[in-house]
Amino acid sequence: MGTTAPAGSLVLTRPIDGAPLRRGMIVAFHVPATGQVYMHRVAQLLPGGQFRTRGDLNISDDGWELGRSSIVGVPVAIVPDLGWLVMGLPWALAVLAAGAIISFALPRFLRPAMRSVTVGGAVALPLYVIRPFVRVAVASAGRVAAVAPARAATASVGHHGGVTPAASSHSGANFLARLVNGGVLPLRVSMRGTHTVIAPGHAGIIAAHLARHATSMLQAHPILPIWAWVALVALVLSPLPVGLLALRDGATTTAPDRARWRRLAGAAANWLSIGREAADNGG
Repeated sequence: MGTTAPAGSLVLTRPIDGAPLRRGMIVAFHVPATGQVYMHRVAQLLPGGQFRTRGDLNISDDGWELGRSSIVGVPVAIVPDLGWLVMGLPWALAVLAAGAIISFALPRFLRPAMRSVTVGGAVALPLYVIRPFVRVAVASAGRVAAVAPARAATASVGHHGGVTPAASSHSGANFLARLVNGGVLPLRVSMRGTHTVIAPGHAGIIAAHLARHATSMLQAHPILPIWAWVALVALVLSPLPVGLLALRDGATTTAPDRARWRRLAGAAANWLSIGREAADNGG
């Protein structure tokens, strides 16, 4: 839904009740064929109470006709990016629970280090699974008659708004791709020497010249100022000093546990040595 409700937004809805539908109204609905829930605008009102929808970044109506029974509700509050936290919460809780169980089974002097690993995993795993920062989708792509990339991008972006295209010096482009930035960060998307900058929740056009039967790869890179990169690295490394401090404290208070752990490790090594000798003698 573009900037109205970017990907990863948390949306609170209320029932539509008897309110009349009107063009441009935003509704959350489920598609009967799949059961998936979408949130788009009402694009057309059809006879019999049916209607068609369209997303803000789509250039055509959705391929279904819906009735009022498909409407889940209408939005009353939209909080950008908070949905990412909600989606990542189960993964973070799972890591914390697994870390607590493993930590309980470890000797006491190893528990501070395990807590550090657990905290880092509770941050890293949701980010890896959900990938909220860099998400670019190809809305449409294909070969076209030769056009000037800068003119094509400017015309399309002028219709949809919110995109800063790069003025490409490559004329005669025969390939156009329409891209949507569904992540949190602005992206610089490049292909074959040309690029476009797409803000979060916006669409952009990239044009290039491809030889017949040739393929090319899109490359998306986040655009961040230096202070933001420093803050991001500090966030990723934040569990490290906490774990080191906890490990230092544990080293001064759990010497008996470390001695007990060394005795267990030594006993295990002796059993392995006895087993190896028995196997060699039996052979």
